[in-house]
Amino acid sequence: MTNSEASYWCRIDDIRRWIPHPAPQVRWLDPAGDRELLREYLAGFNVHRETDTYFGISMARMPVDWPADGTGRGKLCGFVEDGRLLALAGVEFLPGDAWELRAVSTWPNARGRGLAKCLCAYIVGDILAQGRAAVCETNARNLAMQRVMRAIGMEPWAPPGS
Repeated sequence: MTNSEASYWCRIDDIRRWIPHPAPQVRWLDPAGDRELLREYLAGFNVHRETDTYFGISMARMPVDWPADGTGRGKLCGFVEDGRLLALAGVEFLPGDAWELRAVSTWPNARGRGLAKCLCAYIVGDILAQGRAAVCETNARNLAMQRVMRAIGMEPWAPPGS
């Protein structure tokens, strides 16, 4: 693995260390009911065909992989303001004691407003309330995401075998 591909991991397993950042615009997304919001958002990241993927998310697989009822591989969460999806993140249900915060992104013209921090805090709070630990991986060069993780109480962590 080269330096540009190196991973930076964080974990939180104690709800007492979690730092909430409430925002009424943050909510779980329903791939069926929020399809147009999701389509418009993903198009901004060059996901135009049903089978194109962004962080492993495709419009074609979304209802199966990311259903609102949590029966798939995870759930998606969004920051919705004025009828537009401005930031997106997901939780992937992993076997074992931890679930992964993943696919965190913010629409370019909405960056710098703390949307990702609110979104990630919401998801991590839900993971911890389920009795699970929350883990997150980002590129070692992604300093903005590292700041978000620390701002919500996550701490650097080395996964087993790393």
